[in-house]
Amino acid sequence: MADAERKFRDWFAQRGGRTSAALGLHDFGSAEGGRGAIALADVAEDEELAFIPRSLVLTTRTAALPALLGEDGWQKLSEGAGWTGLIACMCYEVVRGADGDWAPYLESLPVSFDSLMYWSEDELAELKGSTILGAPTELNSLTAQTRSAAPTRSNCITTV
Repeated sequence: MADAERKFRDWFAQRGGRTSAALGLHDFGSAEGGRGAIALADVAEDEELAFIPRSLVLTTRTAALPALLGEDGWQKLSEGAGWTGLIACMCYEVVRGADGDWAPYLESLPVSFDSLMYWSEDELAELKGSTILGAPTELNSLTAQTRSAAPTRSNCITTV
């Protein structure tokens, strides 16, 4: 088990998260969709595989940034696009580094993606004629919005 995964699992358990011994994480590689859950043993009917308390879901309600900015500051920052507030919270936590409440979680996340959401227009053109490009308009809009706003660890904060 990688160090980042071990730190994440410890962080998760210390904050009330639970996983069944029958559940494992596996890295399938980018060609197979990345990381996912696998069964390590037979799973009994109605067995709880995982319990994730709300406090362990990174949202604008569980992040520290809104309280630090105050109501007026938070409203100014997060008005408009629906993803802006959450992206700002993630960036703030990334910048906090190892001192951040979410550091073990953020360190466990992949640093690159190979999903359609991040493909260039030239790469997407290769799919012309397939049903993939006929996805609902809402998905296409979300993809465009996310492409322009999604942070990476290296570009969360830029100083001028």
